[in-house]
Amino acid sequence: MKNFAKANENDVTEVKLPKPEIDLKFEHIKQFSFIHGQLPLNFIDEANQYFDVNKIVQKDDDVPKALTNIFKNATQTYLSLYSDQIPLSLEGDRLVNIPVDCSELKLMELNEKTYTHPINGDTDFTQRQVLISTLLFLKVPSNFSEKNVNDYHGNIYFNWGINSIADVLMTKPKQDKLVTPVVGRFVVFPSWITWQPIPFSGDESLRILSSKFTVHYTKG
Repeated sequence: MKNFAKANENDVTEVKLPKPEIDLKFEHIKQFSFIHGQLPLNFIDEANQYFDVNKIVQKDDDVPKALTNIFKNATQTYLSLYSDQIPLSLEGDRLVNIPVDCSELKLMELNEKTYTHPINGDTDFTQRQVLISTLLFLKVPSNFSEKNVNDYHGNIYFNWGINSIADVLMTKPKQDKLVTPVVGRFVVFPSWITWQPIPFSGDESLRILSSKFTVHYTKG
């Protein structure tokens, strides 16, 4: 999985998670980072078969449980970037001991009539926890393509400031990003970043599995 994460002024480092073997790429923005990953297509096919029948996700079922474990590992890997910043409880400096719990696992079916307001889930400092979000693209309309760089329809729009795409054209600092959905691809990011699917046309639907992980930390 090469060259699918595009960003200016980025340092990209590849790492791998064990069982199943999943390639990840860190995308470092000035203030934070994204993780981009790709799941095997046969795994995605199995997941879609499950979600075709089960519109309400049961976390204890085999498929959601397997996906939860994958994204839990990715979240723990993500947090390794902030080990000197977040007062996490570690034992022997082992990453797997970071206390991460899946607090939300939700299936989204979007079509051309769907409009979604910007979504975010901020950190609750009173609870001494941070939230990490993931998006997995399970089904993608056939007319979506990363090659259509001038067509934003169906892209996922991320924004981490007050400046929009229009503001960037006015030479203001870039504080947003577009991600083109690709089957099997997922992204991990801080929950305080707002995201929004851009409306699109056509008869096919966009299926996204969104999850949120709660990360507890000590007083420090």
